[in-house]
Amino acid sequence: MKFKICPICAVVAGTWLAVTIGIWLGFLAADDWKIIASILMGGSVVGIAYQRDSIRWRITTIALGMPLAYFLVTNIGGITIAFEIILLLGLAYFLFKRDDSADDKKSLRAEELEEKLKKCC
Repeated sequence: MKFKICPICAVVAGTWLAVTIGIWLGFLAADDWKIIASILMGGSVVGIAYQRDSIRWRITTIALGMPLAYFLVTNIGGITIAFEIILLLGLAYFLFKRDDSADDKKSLRAEELEEKLKKCC
């Protein structure tokens, strides 16, 4: 599979997306459910931040992601939900797309190392 998506990330993102759609359509009371959506969105922001090892990535993601999450929760509507879906798809592609060539290179390096070890002594 070309994508290896974290199941926890998918469930959390799917839940807050479903909650925001439910609020928008009037199935869920905004006063009761916005806090749930906010907590889940915050968790997604932190999860995205920890997908990379760079401290710069983490700080930037949290500094931009938290205000964006606040904006999305306080302005639930058709346009923001469309934006959320596009954002989730883009992030899934960017963060979870597997680079098969990198796996091949790692495998090749491991084989080269084995050969060097065999010839070593």
